[in-house]
Amino acid sequence: MKRLIIPVLVVMLVAACSGPAATSSPSATAAQAAAATPTASVAASPTTSPRPAVLPGEPWLAFQGDNGSGIYGVRLVRPDGTGLFFPTDTAEGTEQLHPDWSPDGTKLVFSTLGTAARDLWVTDGDGGNPEHIVVCDTCSLADEPAWSPDGTRIAFHRHSLEDDWVSTLEVYDVASGTSKVVLTTPGNRALYAPRWSPDGTKIVAEYVHRRDGATDLEDFDSGGLAIIDVTVADPKPTVITDKSYWPANPDWSPDGSKIVFFRPVDPENFDAEADLWTINPDGTGLAQLTHYADEHAFAVQPTFTPDGTRIAFVTGKVDSDDPWVMATVAVDGSDAQPATSSGYLAGVHPRFRPTP
Repeated sequence: MKRLIIPVLVVMLVAACSGPAATSSPSATAAQAAAATPTASVAASPTTSPRPAVLPGEPWLAFQGDNGSGIYGVRLVRPDGTGLFFPTDTAEGTEQLHPDWSPDGTKLVFSTLGTAARDLWVTDGDGGNPEHIVVCDTCSLADEPAWSPDGTRIAFHRHSLEDDWVSTLEVYDVASGTSKVVLTTPGNRALYAPRWSPDGTKIVAEYVHRRDGATDLEDFDSGGLAIIDVTVADPKPTVITDKSYWPANPDWSPDGSKIVFFRPVDPENFDAEADLWTINPDGTGLAQLTHYADEHAFAVQPTFTPDGTRIAFVTGKVDSDDPWVMATVAVDGSDAQPATSSGYLAGVHPRFRPTP
């Protein structure tokens, strides 16, 4: 199984020790079934002149896509579908991925593809004041940044190819501009997609196992969701899922009670049917939220909205030429809706702006 890291991203996850059995779940609601076959209703080119103002306290949705421009990168759009534009063209590099908002909603962090590797940048919400914060000059990539709840740190994973593959979880300190290695995985392990607990003491991440004898650095056969305590000097990942679940893209609820992720029906095909699940941080309470797979569709890349009342995600039909679109559901998996009130908008990796 290879973890997909191309722009239209369905990231995979795997597990390494036994965990709880899956709970039974009800059949799909009418709203879920209807949303399993969405039609993208917006295909506008990004507005570059004039550049919309990103006002304090104003809600915006950050995501990645090209939206008809042919240039792939981070996009912003208001929740009503207006103001679509390309804020981060101020940063160097191409193929911008994985935007994340600072908790006060004033900054964006994201990765870009430079001349030889993937680096991290921070800009103002409107793309102003670009800052190159992590330069991957001796590594293959630094990616999937996540801002800490107090705004002082940014977690990310770094992968380096030296004599062998080295995978690290690192934390960038905003005040000092320096990064610290929190965890270096064993040689047959890798860590992806870190997300903070609401109290800033722990990180949940994908913790994958490289296939024995693999010659491809992205070839994995098992792994899981792992919890890493960043308050201790030498943290050990605590895997909370069974390796048969292959969960991906975890995110912590704002109240700390749940972790959401997506799970493919076929672990060997992360571009096929998949649904959203939740689990308690201690590994109990595994529950299925959506039933898109029943409709030959998928629900992937989940993230909680800042107020914790809904989950944003990406959906589409399997084996369809229709674009992947962004949607939301209530935290119990019901009431599926487009992420923008104007209709389904093509894009992936949605992140709603905090408006404290």
